[in-house]
Amino acid sequence: METFAILLKMFTMCPLNHICQALFNAVSIKYMEITGTKVQLMKSLIWSIATYGCEGWTLKADQRRIEAFEMWGFRRLLRIPWTQQKTNEWILEKLSDDRQLLNSIKTRKIRYYGHVMRKLSCLEKDIVQGCISGSRSGDGQRT
Repeated sequence: METFAILLKMFTMCPLNHICQALFNAVSIKYMEITGTKVQLMKSLIWSIATYGCEGWTLKADQRRIEAFEMWGFRRLLRIPWTQQKTNEWILEKLSDDRQLLNSIKTRKIRYYGHVMRKLSCLEKDIVQGCISGSRSGDGQRT
């Protein structure tokens, strides 16, 4: 309960652009030695903020950034600086965890696509399918 009070205090005092940083500081509290609890807090508090609206992202350009963000968070939880030169595999082994953020984003995108495709007739479905009614004018480029 004390951890929740600290998180609530940090959340209410921070400006909007520093919420993620404050949550990382709150999750990596020194007296919390159980890394499983830290990882669950990170996944529930930080990933939900970071992946808000991910259904509309293009993943080709952002895959490396998403994976880097995930590993950055794990390093913060374990308090391992980049200067220690520990590999990502070592960190994942230390946490007994896998990379899951990118897969969860892909799953959310696929679920959203299925949600849009089940609708009978709507603009989103027409845009995704590329079936906009009408014809283009043959005027060519305007000068």
